Amino acid sequence: MQIGFLLRADRTARISAEAARVAADAAKASADTLPQVERAYMLFDSKASLGGAQNIRPGINQPVQFRNYGKTPALCGPLYARFYFCEPEPEPHPTLSHTEPISSVNAGEPMQLEHRPLEATEAQFERARRTGGGLFLVAKLVYSDIFGAKHETGVCFMWDEGASAFFLFNGEHRLNYHT
Repeated sequence: MQIGFLLRADRTARISAEAARVAADAAKASADTLPQVERAYMLFDSKASLGGAQNIRPGINQPVQFRNYGKTPALCGPLYARFYFCEPEPEPHPTLSHTEPISSVNAGEPMQLEHRPLEATEAQFERARRTGGGLFLVAKLVYSDIFGAKHETGVCFMWDEGASAFFLFNGEHRLNYHT
């Protein structure tokens, strides 16, 4: 009879240990997803950056802004952005080192608005209007989240003179991404 109690106790202990292991695995999986749910997501703010574009001409200053669409602050490095003439396609984003953050952007807030002048001569601008090249707005931001992970967001837009609007450039996916 005592052997029966011991066997039952052993089986109960094994069941309890397995249940504890399953619960621990579930808790770890939940903890592992927390950074993905709660992290900062710095994305290009197309409304602030592209919403007022109408009269594009050489020398005009184009606004560029990113916004934190995440749930926690972002520690941002310097913003790389250019608005320039290029043919046939834009150059790849430069490699940016992210050493020290230069600004912090809270959840739901934008970065400080910056402006970039159109780098194009009158002749290049006219060639772009006649589809002999393109006017590209490219931007890249390197930032860290509160968990210490580094991320990047890169965008590339092309000006369409006929539509008087910017459109996401889809010639190269390497120019439009976020990590």
